[in-house]
Amino acid sequence: TAQAHFDKAIALDKSYAPAYNSLGYNHMETENYAAAEEAFKTYIKLIPDKPNPYDSYAEMLLIQGKYDASIEQYQKSYETDSKFVFALSGIGDNYIFKGDFEKAREYYQKYYDNAQNVNQKMGAFFWIATSYVHEGETDKAIKTLEEWATQAEKENMPTSIIGCYNMAAFVLTEAGQNDKSEKYLEMANELIKSANLDEKDRDSFTFFAGLNRCYYLVAKNDLDGADAEAEM
Repeated sequence: TAQAHFDKAIALDKSYAPAYNSLGYNHMETENYAAAEEAFKTYIKLIPDKPNPYDSYAEMLLIQGKYDASIEQYQKSYETDSKFVFALSGIGDNYIFKGDFEKAREYYQKYYDNAQNVNQKMGAFFWIATSYVHEGETDKAIKTLEEWATQAEKENMPTSIIGCYNMAAFVLTEAGQNDKSEKYLEMANELIKSANLDEKDRDSFTFFAGLNRCYYLVAKNDLDGADAEAEM
């Protein structure tokens, strides 16, 4: 049904570039990559001086596992517009799947250095931490998350800090370091209670913190404790 509407838009104006981008993603959803590639290439042809067409095509190539080709398109995206820093993150993602974690972090750091706003900087910390998780370097992942929390505190972003603590707890639980995980769960809970949050945000964070604690208790084989937590 979506494709039918995209086709109608294109029939009205074959030079309407955004329709080809949407059509490409629609084909990706149905794993019709040949049709998606055709749509993205048309998108590029229509507005070759814009970064997003190359970025969209690069994302499709990444999903297909064509990492070197994806990197090439992300590079074109960034060369077209140096403010389009999402392309740098995309290059990093490709290197994660290529198993070159150091190279991935090099591009995530570039993403941080060239970020256009504080939210992008926070995102860079997330990807750097995630790269260490993929590499099995738990201690380095936690150190990065702590750096993220420190930066978020300077920016007065309590929700970001809570996210850091919860992610640290989850990573440590996954790594079997339950004693350390509990510390971050408690830090998250304390901040949820004390931070100046909208009540809906507080309720949401409380729910997910409880879910995280359930996971931690199950990992400790404390099923009775997990049941009790789930009932709260």
